[in-house]
Amino acid sequence: MTTAVNPVGTDRDIAGPFPRAQVLEQLLSERHSCRGFRPDPVPRPVIKSFLALAQKTGNPILPFTVSAQHYWTVNSWDRLQIPRPFTRAKLIFGNPNEVDSGADDAVLAAKLEELQSELERLTEQGNNWTAR
Repeated sequence: MTTAVNPVGTDRDIAGPFPRAQVLEQLLSERHSCRGFRPDPVPRPVIKSFLALAQKTGNPILPFTVSAQHYWTVNSWDRLQIPRPFTRAKLIFGNPNEVDSGADDAVLAAKLEELQSELERLTEQGNNWTAR
């Protein structure tokens, strides 16, 4: 379950399970606007949903992570990190991931693995930055 999904550029958060139809409808109606999603954490079904959105809208997926040097860790299933006041943070962007509108299941599976490995690489890069 996604704990938070925020379509950037809107004035509200959508909490709870990933609302695929609702977000897809909004994206298709505003096709050329810049949108971003912030799921915490990124479960595999949500990544599949991002691929479906990229396929339908023609917009690339730009994976990113934010790493704080000093933070508190919540003792929960997702190990939520809350940055401490006045700490330094680094925003790390990955490579854009585009999905053709006519992509078949094999291409989508390959894109899923590519995006998952990119997210893991970004997380490791952020962890290495905070460990210095």
